[in-house]
Amino acid sequence: LSAANREESDSNGGKSPKIKLKVWQEFGLLDFSVSALKGKKIESAVLRVAPAGGAVFGGKRGTDLRWFTVSTVSSPWVEGEGANYSTDDKGKGATFNAASFKTRPWTVPGSKCFDVILGNGKTLRCDVDAGDPVDGWFTIPLDKRLVQALVAGASHGLLLMDGSTGVDRNCYI
Repeated sequence: LSAANREESDSNGGKSPKIKLKVWQEFGLLDFSVSALKGKKIESAVLRVAPAGGAVFGGKRGTDLRWFTVSTVSSPWVEGEGANYSTDDKGKGATFNAASFKTRPWTVPGSKCFDVILGNGKTLRCDVDAGDPVDGWFTIPLDKRLVQALVAGASHGLLLMDGSTGVDRNCYI
């Protein structure tokens, strides 16, 4: 890996105002309080996110995003205090290389984030067309099993990844 790629692999954006979605290179880990859903039947679920710039070809839409990949996460992780995708020595936030920077691996030593998402580590995933943003928001339909996994404690949040562009784009939500 180049020095820049090594640095990005150990960066965290836990306190950043925006999340960069750049296919498999940069993605968001999100966690939610779902305690109010315990005991309820989940019939459908959506995730709403607002595009926040980075359009190269989708100027009129305000974003190049359209397809999203959403996955459960099979390992606990730390949100951290990184800003603008920097190393997080203080908050020990999750990076591609560790569930807690320099503190805890994703699973076993040497494991990476990809070992606990996208079908790996007994995770679930869905790939969905969210269409165009409406009134400044994407409404991303989710496979209800992802939310059921959150409620059951079988997932430690969700991964949100751009499923429609390329490494030449830096889309934000």
